[in-house]
Amino acid sequence: MRLFKYTHTKYYESIRIGTLRSYESKEGLKDGQNDPDEGKSTIIVNMNNKSIYGGSKEAGMINSWMPNLIHQENTGGIHFGNVQLISKKEFPNCYVFCLSHEEAPSIHTLNSIDPENDACLEMAIKDIEGFANKVSEVICKRSKGKILEAFPECGPVHYHDRTHERDFPKLTDLPEILKNPVFLKPKKYLAQKEFRIAFNLKFLDDIPINIEPFIIEDHEVTKYLKKLLVLN
Repeated sequence: MRLFKYTHTKYYESIRIGTLRSYESKEGLKDGQNDPDEGKSTIIVNMNNKSIYGGSKEAGMINSWMPNLIHQENTGGIHFGNVQLISKKEFPNCYVFCLSHEEAPSIHTLNSIDPENDACLEMAIKDIEGFANKVSEVICKRSKGKILEAFPECGPVHYHDRTHERDFPKLTDLPEILKNPVFLKPKKYLAQKEFRIAFNLKFLDDIPINIEPFIIEDHEVTKYLKKLLVLN
C-alpha cells in the first residue's frame, strides 16, 4: 500500500496536523475540505408496532446500534408503536492527518481540496506506526500535560451516506462504519480516496481542551515523508 500527501512545496519540510472540527463549514474552506458533518452519523429505525423482549435476538440487534436500550431483564417485553428509534453519533473532536491512495489525482480533485497544492509526498508506509507514534508524542508534549494520550487509529475512509433509515428488523445491511464515523464521508468525496490517521485524545481529569490545527517541523516526524513529485 502506498499513501500520498498533497501539499504546498513551501511546506515541504513541515507537516500540518488538522482537527476533525476544522473541516466543518467555515469561511475560506474549499469544496473538498468543507464538510459540516465530519465525524457524525444517524441511524433511524422504524419499529412499526413491534414488541421486543430482553435477551432476544431482536433485542441484540437493537442494542448493537443503540447500546443498552433494551435491558436483558426486560423479559416482559417493550412494545413500540408506530415510532422511530433514532441514534445519532458524533465523534469527539480529535487531531487528524489526511492522506490519499491516489498518486496522480485529477486537477479537479486537487483544486477542490486546495488550488495552491503543487506537491505530492509519498508516505513511508512501511513504518506508518512509527510516524503516528511520533505525532502522538508531539501532541501530548505541546499540550503541556493537558493531553495524557493521543492514541492513533489508522484506516481508509469509507464513502457512504451518513444517515440510514431502516424498517425493523432489516438492520443487517447497515454499514458498520456508521459506528465509527471519524472514518465516514459522503460519496461526493470519493475521488479523494482518503486514508486517515485519527488521534483519539485522553485529557487530564477527563476535561477536554480546545484543540486547533498546528504545524510540525521536527525532523523526527517529517523524515517519514519523502518527496515524490511536483504537480503541474
